Amino acid sequence: MEIPSTMTSLSILLVLLPGFLTLGVERILAYQRADSSIDKIVKALIYSFVNYVLLLTISRNDLLTWRVQQVSDKESFYSFSTDLNGVLLLSIIAIVVGCVVGILKTYDLHMKIARFLRLTRRSSRDSIWLDIIHDKCAIPTRKSAENATYVIVHLKDGKSIYGYPEYFSDNYEEGPVIFLTKADWFLENGDKIPIPSPGILINASEIRFVQFYKILKEDEDENPNYRGTE
Repeated sequence: MEIPSTMTSLSILLVLLPGFLTLGVERILAYQRADSSIDKIVKALIYSFVNYVLLLTISRNDLLTWRVQQVSDKESFYSFSTDLNGVLLLSIIAIVVGCVVGILKTYDLHMKIARFLRLTRRSSRDSIWLDIIHDKCAIPTRKSAENATYVIVHLKDGKSIYGYPEYFSDNYEEGPVIFLTKADWFLENGDKIPIPSPGILINASEIRFVQFYKILKEDEDENPNYRGTE
């Protein structure tokens, strides 16, 4: 009996779509370089496998049920029905898996465990820039700047800018684009000229290098130029 193309197409979609949904949620939450079409399909298949394993542990119902009614020796009538509750549950699982993977990649939690176990020295992020921004930078709170990170961005024209990195580019291929809040022009004699709120956006083409510092409690108490959040 020849399997109709509609049946084949629906079966393929049912296999791939949950994986693509997971992949889409993951890409929303965590930056990653563009994959080739083959890589996307492979990832979607892996995520679909995970989604269906989780689904089978919760529900045993078939998502898609095909029925074949023999009309004659040469003709058959095909019909199908879907379990809407199962489809909804599968969609929720796909979204939750995407959120979990996105969080793991953003905070590098799974690779921290792997590094702790000395299985690898790699991180899951695409650049050292992202590792530093995520792991080493902290924005000051309304109550205190203690342990917050500030940076001094040295520009190619010789000027320097002091401030706190609030927004930054994920894509490092064209260099670090960074937005500094509570920022000042940093003069050679140590004086600072305040930059009006909310801050300043610095393009990659203007940056020579970036220095990172921590504001400790004793530094905050002794720093008369410190300006808290508004």
